[in-house]
Amino acid sequence: MKKKKVSKALRIIFLVIVLILIILGSVLGIKALIKNKYKKILEKNNVHNYEVVQIVDGVQEQVSYVRDNVLVVDDGENIIWINKKANKSIVLNTERKTAFITTEDDVTVAALNTTFIKEYFENSDYKFKYLGKENKHYLLEFTNKETDEITIFYLNIDTNIIDKQIIKNNIAETVIEYQVKINSVSKEEIAEPDLTDYYILEQ
Repeated sequence: MKKKKVSKALRIIFLVIVLILIILGSVLGIKALIKNKYKKILEKNNVHNYEVVQIVDGVQEQVSYVRDNVLVVDDGENIIWINKKANKSIVLNTERKTAFITTEDDVTVAALNTTFIKEYFENSDYKFKYLGKENKHYLLEFTNKETDEITIFYLNIDTNIIDKQIIKNNIAETVIEYQVKINSVSKEEIAEPDLTDYYILEQ
């Protein structure tokens, strides 16, 4: 009788463990499917002609222009010009009137959502959680497994563009807003800078 009771108890424990594993596997599988769904949305909208105004905690930090594998970043003091085809970069300090020119083989110009996709969606260091909808946005949370820093993306339901990013850690909370225009950048806006009157430094 005791052996039968022990055997029955072991079977129950085994079934409970199996059930827990099935539920856990289902939850992880659903999370992976949801994460992949929003990754595909970003990949579909990964354009190579765009303008982004980046506002950090209510203050405009920089404006970026991308077109024809050329990136221009203007933060009000420095202008960075990168040409992927020419493997050439120019950094201008508009106040000091200096220009630093480099030629490298690994110059990169990312499409609109490539950075978000690689740093978060394809990075195993982050734990993903779907937070639901809020004010016409999907809320997507990524938690760094090592530092516990939390990043929340606000993905616009209508435009499929990330409008806002909130970064939370033990020290502070940072709100980054993105004002994005697609297929709006002209050739003039990404033209190589005129270095007249600049002191040139070359690597």
